[in-house]
Amino acid sequence: MPELRRVIVLIETSRGYDRALLRGVAEYSRLYGPWNFYRPRAFYLELARRDRRRELARLRAWGADGIIMRENEDMDAVIGLGLPMVASTYDRERIPGAGEIYVDNHAVGRMGAEHLLERGFRHYAYCGLDRFFWSRERGEGFAARLHEAGFAVDGYACPVSRTGGLWDDEQSRLRGWLRSLPKPVGVMASIDERSLHVVEACRSAGLRIPEEVALVGGDNDAALCDLSNPPLSSVAVSGERAGYEAAALLDRMMAGETPPDTRVVVRPTRVVTRRSTDILAIEDPAVARALHFIHAHGCDGIQVDDVVKQVPLSRRSLQERFREVLKRSIHDEIIRARMGRAARLLEETSLPISRIAMEVGYSETGNFSRGFREVLGVSPRAYRESTRAPA
Repeated sequence: MPELRRVIVLIETSRGYDRALLRGVAEYSRLYGPWNFYRPRAFYLELARRDRRRELARLRAWGADGIIMRENEDMDAVIGLGLPMVASTYDRERIPGAGEIYVDNHAVGRMGAEHLLERGFRHYAYCGLDRFFWSRERGEGFAARLHEAGFAVDGYACPVSRTGGLWDDEQSRLRGWLRSLPKPVGVMASIDERSLHVVEACRSAGLRIPEEVALVGGDNDAALCDLSNPPLSSVAVSGERAGYEAAALLDRMMAGETPPDTRVVVRPTRVVTRRSTDILAIEDPAVARALHFIHAHGCDGIQVDDVVKQVPLSRRSLQERFREVLKRSIHDEIIRARMGRAARLLEETSLPISRIAMEVGYSETGNFSRGFREVLGVSPRAYRESTRAPA
């Protein structure tokens, strides 16, 4: 039998992303272990901080082979254990000597921008947490995509202080900033917790979501998103897949290997649309009506002529207005609607790709796969594999 690895796990379970990482680690252990995990409570209980030195001594005595963790305030002490380690970064951009779980934050920001662009907004803003590198990177990706489309981004400058006593002051600043933005406006928040801050500020400022402020966040923590009123749209990242790959990297490190690449990259998969962006900010009524029809019936095999029948315009006139407002054709929008639905089915179900092709209006799997690759940049199979740990 293979040697039973002893692995210290320092990943809490309060966030959806962290729980996804743990599921991926557990899946790798099931397939290639099993591993013996130790999750010391003293690193998660606020009242037990005084016991952490004692806990570190226990960790040394336990005889662990490696550590997989989310960066925390005791990072330097944990690094001092001298064990192979893979860590999900939060405060630090790099952790010398350790494997790293790194989210492609620029891609998260770009995907959030694309989501709001599809809804036809003309004004955009970003609300982050300036002290964190990942928040700044998401803002950079968001702004870069919008600049490519010809739009400027208004960024919120958050207060420097981190003391809880300034919460009322920060809410006042946030309310003032939101009121100052031209409406309607598409806003991206760096993370779902930050989205909740924006929701609260909008509520106290009398601003309607999504009619005046459409809001998309990051990481798709379903518990937070669904508890919000209105529920929050958010960019989903492939945390489970990342956890699996992080465990595979740690396994190699515990075996004494020095992998050439010690960074596991977590990529965004799609935007989970909820009420906070369930709106089309299209001033042209004909284009808005056509878009509503496409989004409702895009997977029913409709063609461009079916869309034209919904508005009192000629095919040529509607095409011209589509290109002016959305920078793409009616046909392109139909394909995007189909592929958006296909991406959700690939991620959320185990339906075979041939069945998914039929569900979104394709009679031939080959045509579907080519269209999917053109829109999302990867094949349907590769997209599915990127969003979940191997079975």
